[in-house]
Amino acid sequence: MANLKEKILKSLKNTKQIEPTLNTLSKSQENLLKNYSNPVFNQKDKGKLLKSYTNLQDVGKSLYRYGALLDNNYYADAKEEKEDIENVILKGGLSYYHYVWHSENGESTCDECKKLDGQIFEMGEEVPERPHPNCQCYVEIVEYEDENSAPEPSEDKEPCDCLDDLPTQFANLVDEAKRLQNNIKDMIKKLFSKIKTRAGKLYEDACQKILEEAATWDNAAGDFARNYNDMVSADTINADKYFHSKANCQATQRGGAGEVLAEAISLLRELEEGTRKVLFEGADLIEQIEDANRDMEANKYGREQGKMNPNEACEILIDILRPNGLPDKY
Repeated sequence: MANLKEKILKSLKNTKQIEPTLNTLSKSQENLLKNYSNPVFNQKDKGKLLKSYTNLQDVGKSLYRYGALLDNNYYADAKEEKEDIENVILKGGLSYYHYVWHSENGESTCDECKKLDGQIFEMGEEVPERPHPNCQCYVEIVEYEDENSAPEPSEDKEPCDCLDDLPTQFANLVDEAKRLQNNIKDMIKKLFSKIKTRAGKLYEDACQKILEEAATWDNAAGDFARNYNDMVSADTINADKYFHSKANCQATQRGGAGEVLAEAISLLRELEEGTRKVLFEGADLIEQIEDANRDMEANKYGREQGKMNPNEACEILIDILRPNGLPDKY
């Protein structure tokens, strides 16, 4: 059961793991029903098997809802579903069990029974039936108080799904935006220098305000550049949506000018990337539109979180988008 819990927790951070985890849950439920009909379990333990079956069914339903909410860009609702799985179902709804096979002692014990004696099976695994008629072997369900006292789960040996090289177009967009805002800033300085000379103090406040907005653009563009560099350095699967949303969040926390620049950069990126993939890489137009819509919803979520929570860390505000395996420093 400890291994199963680990898989569920991992799937909450990596949506690609949700479907295989649901398949694992379904298989575990199937094995629980088979074990329920297996005479090696006594009647008292069979009650535990049925309870575990129901609990796994509840987990599966919640995990399915979580994935569906994320797929349809309902990030706030998905976050609540995730917290429900972590704080309610996992901590209180799944018991820490494993099965221990016990064979009868004595000279008459057959070789097959001796091989099975003391063998441990994980909760959710199918337990074999007694190897011969009149066998006195039985299986004990051992329950642990908490996860720390349960046996250490074996490490998952899944194949590496290394991240492909990230496109450089996003970095070019950021550089272009920075060059553009620097040119605008220089033009504003020259223009208002002339205005100040002709009109004096009357326009000083307006000049200062616009220059401050230009400085905000500079800092907001820096948020995108920094997050792009972090995304490349992290080299983590499915990290792009998280870093783009975080850049939108941080830029928006700088005020209205930052929010405008964040939305503009995000839109330009989606237009550029989608056009390139469709025209030059043969990607499907409908799939690119759907993918761009999901990206823009994630970016919008980052801006909304940044606007509503201007003083909180964006990596916490958009934690729902954090991919599995991303180092804590990001």
